[in-house]
Amino acid sequence: HTRYPDGWMRDLLRQIEARGHEVALHCHPNRDLDFYRTGLPRYDAEGQTKILRYGIDFIEAATGRPPVSFRAGARRVNEDTFRALEACNLCIDSSLAYAAGTDNPNAVSAYASVNRATTYGNIVEFPITVLDRSGRLARLDPNVTPDLDALTAAVEQMIAAGCEHAVMIAHSFSFVLCTRDASAALPGTPVFKEGKQQYAMGQDSYAKSVFTGFLQFLQSSHGRIE
Repeated sequence: HTRYPDGWMRDLLRQIEARGHEVALHCHPNRDLDFYRTGLPRYDAEGQTKILRYGIDFIEAATGRPPVSFRAGARRVNEDTFRALEACNLCIDSSLAYAAGTDNPNAVSAYASVNRATTYGNIVEFPITVLDRSGRLARLDPNVTPDLDALTAAVEQMIAAGCEHAVMIAHSFSFVLCTRDASAALPGTPVFKEGKQQYAMGQDSYAKSVFTGFLQFLQSSHGRIE
């Protein structure tokens, strides 16, 4: 938020709120904030509470209501994060996604569930849905699973297993293609500049078709999926 013109982010949050959506808290380290320059698990519960409180106050000042839900940047959480969430009255988290191995950003000592809502202390946890792709775990995420059949099969499997919730991740950049050849930009297409490099930006039609197809699947499954 510190990289945008003054007031720009506040106006965006007000627009989201006005459309009837909840503005939840999602935070990444920010070099402009001396108290938050690395991942949350590097701070103790008090330090994490300060970070979360900063974000809560920013959202509440813009929308008139504090957030109740949270997802950590890059899913970096540990047990102290849940203590900080309780201290800040954030009652819902969706940062955990079961994974094995050393590359897992979740720094919890143990998972209470996989693909099912659970609790950590007083915090309700809706874990990010994971699915088996040829023996490897993947998130329910168009960036990680850019395959309509795999996405729909995962939800069908969850329905059959009696899971009540599926949690999907989608980013705005999921639908954007960038190329270093700025001359490839179509008229009216944004050009992103980073240092001396320029990137032409356009829509990723394949990602859009996968996501649209997935939404159509959900719509056609009304009655089985809410």
